[in-house]
Amino acid sequence: MLQKYFDSINDRDFSAWRGVVSARRGSATGEAAWVSAYETTRDGGVVVQRIESDVVARRLRVLISFVSTQEVSKAPVALPETCIRWRVVYVMVWEDGELKVDEAPENRNPQMSKC
Repeated sequence: MLQKYFDSINDRDFSAWRGVVSARRGSATGEAAWVSAYETTRDGGVVVQRIESDVVARRLRVLISFVSTQEVSKAPVALPETCIRWRVVYVMVWEDGELKVDEAPENRNPQMSKC
């Protein structure tokens, strides 16, 4: 599932991306904004560092590191670089029997550094 998530970004395939994110996350993101945000992005070197299970909420917190390259104009304002090392937490939930990347507060505080 995570490979499909990153492949959809690298392939600029919004439909595939919508297939691996939760309904909540997918409905909060329009195609034009998504395409604009990722039009020069290339993600790679993805490593799952840790998976934590939240049995009560029926979700997983997945700590991931990866490298992203993009045009400086598409980089985060806080780190305008062409190559960024990310450490993020993706919250994953079950929908229709499949794990999906969800929108959650944990997703909003990624760590990033220049490559």
